[in-house]
Amino acid sequence: MKCCYPNCNQDASSTWALVPLCVHHHKSIEEETGKYYHRNSHERIPYDQRENYLNISSQIPWSKKEW
Repeated sequence: MKCCYPNCNQDASSTWALVPLCVHHHKSIEEETGKYYHRNSHERIPYDQRENYLNISSQIPWSKKEW
């Protein structure tokens, strides 16, 4: 199975919210999610700055419909 991140043709090695992703895109979304849920509110990123996550959110059945 191939990575479902836009314009990526690498093999998927895992999933994020049921979306198959390659190692690189999984790691980038994982890091970005850590920043989004950061304990310190001054270091959190807003939802609209979750660029990597938003690139796959339309493929996630339960995601916010902001795309």
